[in-house]
Amino acid sequence: MRKIRNTFAILCSASFLMSLGLMGCNQKKGDEIPKGYYEVIFDTHGGSEVEHQIIKSGEKATKPADPTYDGYTFNGWYEEVEAITEFDFETPITSTTTIYAGWRLNRDSVYPGGGGGGGDEPSQSVKYTCTNLPDWITNDGCVIFVWGWPQGENGKWYSASFTSTTSLEFTADKELQGFLLARCVAGTTQPDWNIKSGDNPGRIYNQTNDISCSSGTYSYQCSDWKGYPNS
Repeated sequence: MRKIRNTFAILCSASFLMSLGLMGCNQKKGDEIPKGYYEVIFDTHGGSEVEHQIIKSGEKATKPADPTYDGYTFNGWYEEVEAITEFDFETPITSTTTIYAGWRLNRDSVYPGGGGGGGDEPSQSVKYTCTNLPDWITNDGCVIFVWGWPQGENGKWYSASFTSTTSLEFTADKELQGFLLARCVAGTTQPDWNIKSGDNPGRIYNQTNDISCSSGTYSYQCSDWKGYPNS
């Protein structure tokens, strides 16, 4: 009996040690993070899911296999949602960390055959993400529209939707040269620059400064707002 108990104790100890050894592996939803470990979150911006990792403090995250996203090429992992600073996987993890995927639009997938096959070319649909919005813009029932101008074309309105209290996204029919965000009265379905007072749908009462777009970049910080009309 004592031999059986000892064997059981050894197996339990081995199982416990093995679980510690696997802490740097993929995190399952609902798992509790032990003290002295941190979660590394991989945000793919709509691409294929990449499982989170639980890393012991001071150790390094493991670079995962590249995610996929139909119509886009993976462009690396970045420290910011705007994909500015490439993440260094040699960096020790000392706090909960979110790493963001960067993407580049595949023009060949948008225009099959390079546009030489005849017929209408499909729209070059591009999704833009705006971050660092003032959190108060979602607290008063306002709606946000985007005045965007594709390269060499006049501006047009695009609808936007909130993804959190401080970020939103919108889809343009092609890559933009620039845009601004317009904060409108609740119930607005078509903003109107000529409505300058009152609480009528269509009125624009707050906007960002113009934001210039860079080719292949689809995430921008949009925190700089001003009143409209300008006083």
